[in-house]
Amino acid sequence: MQNFATLYGPLVTGAFPAIVAKNASGPVAQDGTPYDANLVSEIWGFMQDVLNRAGLTPNGVIEAAGSSQFVEALKRGVALPPGMLVHTAMNPAAAANCRLLQLTGGVIPYNSGAYAEMTRNTWVGADQNGNTALAGFYRTSDAAGNTRDPGGSYFVLPDARGLFVRNSGQNSVYKAANDTPYDGGAIGQFIGDAIRNFIGGVLSNESLNGYPIWTDASGVFYKSGANIVEYASAIGQNTNQASALNFDVSRGTPVDTNIHPASISSNIYISY
Repeated sequence: MQNFATLYGPLVTGAFPAIVAKNASGPVAQDGTPYDANLVSEIWGFMQDVLNRAGLTPNGVIEAAGSSQFVEALKRGVALPPGMLVHTAMNPAAAANCRLLQLTGGVIPYNSGAYAEMTRNTWVGADQNGNTALAGFYRTSDAAGNTRDPGGSYFVLPDARGLFVRNSGQNSVYKAANDTPYDGGAIGQFIGDAIRNFIGGVLSNESLNGYPIWTDASGVFYKSGANIVEYASAIGQNTNQASALNFDVSRGTPVDTNIHPASISSNIYISY
């Protein structure tokens, strides 16, 4: 099989669209392509845009299996829609080659350069921009992100480190135990950790030497035997011993400084 250069002459190097395809002057002429010039130009434009979005410069090496700049461009995520959240174990340096920004609370230009499509698509909008519960995806008028401004020229990304990502909006089917719908809030909203309330009580209607005898309990408190504390057999009339009723959640469930399910960590990035 003859190659392209043999059939149609050498390729003229240059940047599309300054260099475009040219129709051949006849069926056997070698002064252009037998394909429609517009089709070839569109293909060239597509190929150049793929490389540009991946941050690659054509190296002049013929594409081959196992050595393809276009495959590398696809691996760098050029097909990811701007604004998509991606969980990955990639480090930030490697992710930067894939048009991914780690969600670490950074402030970037709004509607400018490489970030233009992502910032436009993920902005919460003027009606939510001033919501102080928003941890990100709002506009600001200063590079530090301190002033919320729907007309600002900067864009604030949330800091997702150490946080779980939840689906925004209110659930229309499932409800919590208190009959309120599960609610993920607005996009970019920070919701702190919390647990359901522990409710219970104890009753003492007797005493021994001034000390109460716990006779009943409910909720998170419980009694064992006739009384929670058997003072009658444990405390004499002439003792100053005291006893306490204690409550410790860790006796029934694992505890930590933050409320969280069992988990495994990854980095969270946003595509641009």
